[in-house]
Amino acid sequence: MADVMEMSTWSGEWGLPSINVACLEVIAYAKFSGCPIKVNKHNNPWKSPTWQLPVFRSGDKILTSSQKIMDFLREQNFNADYQLTAKQGADTLAFMALIEDKFYPALQYWFWGDGSNYSEFTRALYAKRLPIPLSFIIPGQMAKVGKYVATKSLEIEEENETAFENKIFNDALQCLQNLSIQLGDKPFFFGESPTTLDAVVFAHIAIVWRAPPLPNNKLKLHLSGFENLIAFCSRILQRYFPYNPEDPPPETKPKPTATTLDEDPYQRRKMWLSVGLAALAMTGYALFSGLVQFNITTEDEFVDKRNEELKDFPNGHFNEEYENEEE
Repeated sequence: MADVMEMSTWSGEWGLPSINVACLEVIAYAKFSGCPIKVNKHNNPWKSPTWQLPVFRSGDKILTSSQKIMDFLREQNFNADYQLTAKQGADTLAFMALIEDKFYPALQYWFWGDGSNYSEFTRALYAKRLPIPLSFIIPGQMAKVGKYVATKSLEIEEENETAFENKIFNDALQCLQNLSIQLGDKPFFFGESPTTLDAVVFAHIAIVWRAPPLPNNKLKLHLSGFENLIAFCSRILQRYFPYNPEDPPPETKPKPTATTLDEDPYQRRKMWLSVGLAALAMTGYALFSGLVQFNITTEDEFVDKRNEELKDFPNGHFNEEYENEEE
């Protein structure tokens, strides 16, 4: 009997099965290849060996890279690329490299690197999926990674904000132009059936397309000019991720009845527990980051220090004051 395949991911939003590119890549590829992965949307990177999602498990196999997960699925005969020619296989690798080098950095900057987008949108988007105290910690760590990805391949310094934005979004625009030409009027990049390239392109573009307008909305505006790419994402959603009537939209879910803390002892305990965990998390962060330090003085060091200070008080006034304090 084959091992059960499970994957932990970030949950979705805006009609997408996940808000995370890597998670969305694997989810889409599994749909295209007919692979029965059990997807657990638990939103907890704390349980990941790399502190990132997705995490794929099958028997004793644990994978955290979307590319390695898709390679493993192909090894298990869940292959969405079996009909591709050698040239199409080479084109797949070339376009995936183009997306990684030109579009993904812009996407990371758009979500995490731009200060207004992060503070007004992205931080809350991920924080609401996390329990306290992780909601205070994980978004900030993800922002550091996102900024690094956005800046590592550019020669322009981040401090030159205008030139930096122009460069990173122009690179993304050129990538979109190349993808749009390759797609043309075909339903998918290599014909009638979706492949690995379709999964990768969908994961990157659909998040930009379905996200609400952000304070810095340049990347979404660039995408809006490519109708065939938007139709491509819409086609995949309709065909592979149709609306599930058993999962009502947030606005139709019943709202909890308001209760005061005095009326509900459980809510009061929950509040104090949340406060305690948040305080513990902030204290731990301060200790690990060096914001708070403790200096331990031995008895001999204290005596030597006191004798050194007494040299400035030959008449013994300091000694009398110190003895009075001890009494």
